Amino acid sequence: MNKEQPPGDESTVVLEPVVQWTAEHEKILIEWADKAICYKWLHEKSHMVYSHRNTWFTIPVIIMSTLTGTANFAQDRIPAEYVNAYTIGVGAVNILAGILTTIQQFLKISEYNESHRVSSISWGKFYRNIKVELAKSPSERVPALQLLKISKDEYDRLIETSHAIDPKIIKKFKDTFSGGELKYTADGKLLPMNNQQTVFSLLKIPEDCDIIESTVNSLYKAPVVETKITIPTPPPSVPVNTNKFMETVKKMEERKKHQLKIQEFIEKFKIDKVREPTLDEIIDNLNNEISEEMITSIFNSDENIKLTIDENV
Repeated sequence: MNKEQPPGDESTVVLEPVVQWTAEHEKILIEWADKAICYKWLHEKSHMVYSHRNTWFTIPVIIMSTLTGTANFAQDRIPAEYVNAYTIGVGAVNILAGILTTIQQFLKISEYNESHRVSSISWGKFYRNIKVELAKSPSERVPALQLLKISKDEYDRLIETSHAIDPKIIKKFKDTFSGGELKYTADGKLLPMNNQQTVFSLLKIPEDCDIIESTVNSLYKAPVVETKITIPTPPPSVPVNTNKFMETVKKMEERKKHQLKIQEFIEKFKIDKVREPTLDEIIDNLNNEISEEMITSIFNSDENIKLTIDENV
């Protein structure tokens, strides 16, 4: 039997509540993992660029330092009439090597090269850790709140320690993975996307890639629970207006189809424009398929549709 803790005892341990895994927890981790794999690619390419620059600064300095060091030993064998010119030449090469070394240190090429290399490895490790956890069954995972806290701390640390990405690398990232610009019809409707564009639209891109997403997209939304429509069976003695009943059912089915079409348009619009469409934008794009009254009714409705039958019919 557990004993009660005496009042005023400061050794009381507060246990974290056991929270079951939900789709919202997974959504947060998926977003972090998507951004992590993007950062891994960006820092890896940045490391390659700075490594190339570091090579072009280092190798000439090595060559010039070796030549001037060797030339100092051979100075005694130079004819007297060429000694002054020889000394000036060796000194000039030494000065040039010193200038290159100073420029390399000022631009911090070696520092950035190593920093991007470490960041690429760290982001890749962060991505793999989340990927492994999400691949497990929820019952086998680390507790949701614990994993979120660990991942958030690591994500913040990596953001703070990682150097900025060159705009040329960001442009290369977009050109490589975006699948090209989205195309529209003459009336402004989005044409079907290819496979690469579809995958890129589902990917959560880091803010460093000149993409800003509204915080409203991170707002918690309660899961929509589909409710089955139950139709009460009238007593045998009460006549049923079959035609009116079928007409009501038909309207319900038609309204449901319109709801799905509007929801599909909203999702495509959010992917393309990175925001929620307004009512006017929905009407302008769907007025050829759905009446304005129906769009307005569905857009402003927050309650589940219920089908009722008047027993007095």
